[in-house]
Amino acid sequence: MCKFVGGGLEWGEGITDSLHREFMEEWQLPIAVGEFVYMNEFFQQSAFSQNDQLISIYYRIKCLDNSLLNKHCQASIGKPEGIFWTPLAELDPETLTWPIDRMAIDQLKAFSAPPSE
Repeated sequence: MCKFVGGGLEWGEGITDSLHREFMEEWQLPIAVGEFVYMNEFFQQSAFSQNDQLISIYYRIKCLDNSLLNKHCQASIGKPEGIFWTPLAELDPETLTWPIDRMAIDQLKAFSAPPSE
């Protein structure tokens, strides 16, 4: 499975608090949360729990320590489970497992594109 960093909100937790927690849990990376990019507005049943519905929310983030990011990515090379960071321009939606993540890439690329004249 290939996906963006993420997970569920914990009780009493805000969305950006959740982003900080998930990046620390999954990558041990401090981040700065940027602009809101995308949220699915349609029903999406969880692939893991028949009784759960997913609402996926995407933000731009910035890694606050590139040396940690590089260390984690290098340690993942050749392992079946790992971390990789891909420049947005090179990110192919088809490499991601979940349809909502693929939609988010399209929105992120549109959001990041320079304004047309």
